[in-house]
Amino acid sequence: MIEEFDIQGKVRYIVTDNASNMKKALDIMFYDLADTDNSQTVGGDCIDDPTLWEDIDGLQESLAAVGGRQLPCFVHSLQLVVRDGLASLSFARAALGKVSKLANLVHQSPLFRSSFEEQFGTTSSIPETNATRWNSVWMQLVAVTKLDSQKLQDLLKSSAHENLVFSMKDIQILKEVVDILALFAELTDLCQGQKTTTVSCVVPGILSLEQQLRDREQDVRHSSSFIHKLQKGT
Repeated sequence: MIEEFDIQGKVRYIVTDNASNMKKALDIMFYDLADTDNSQTVGGDCIDDPTLWEDIDGLQESLAAVGGRQLPCFVHSLQLVVRDGLASLSFARAALGKVSKLANLVHQSPLFRSSFEEQFGTTSSIPETNATRWNSVWMQLVAVTKLDSQKLQDLLKSSAHENLVFSMKDIQILKEVVDILALFAELTDLCQGQKTTTVSCVVPGILSLEQQLRDREQDVRHSSSFIHKLQKGT
């Protein structure tokens, strides 16, 4: 594609996600120009036969003319930070388990879904999560914390799901997690523009995020360990 658009010599950076196959692909592409001080495996070490691309006429000269390097996508890196943070939510495991089971009930039980809509309206729902998008977890938690807690408690008790009733502590934990994740959701939305240049948002975004996490740390009752994990990642 670089050859087709005749932009050899103009490509300085190629942004990809953090998948190992993408890193290796770019290491091979920039083999002659790879940073050998980098701790990542580069060049010929990535594959069994480091000379395999030499059979393609003109490819070596074409790659040498590119002269770029791979950069990890900031939004994807941010997602990895949040994913690791969510994995450390041991203090919220019980509350998160209730949220997950409640969402499954809404989507898998027509009878419960009918009762849920009677209480909260036909436009209300609890979104399912997507393993590849951390903000789907955040949106699910937002949906649950916005529900009237008394109505939800009555619904769960009347449908023989008392085990899913949220305690006051559960609700406090969920609201803290939602409030913290909202900071990452805002920065994610800001930095994934389709038609605008967003690289200038990265540094001020990180600085703002770090400051807001410090501020949140002063107010939370249950989520200090979660904030520390996120701070370590950023």
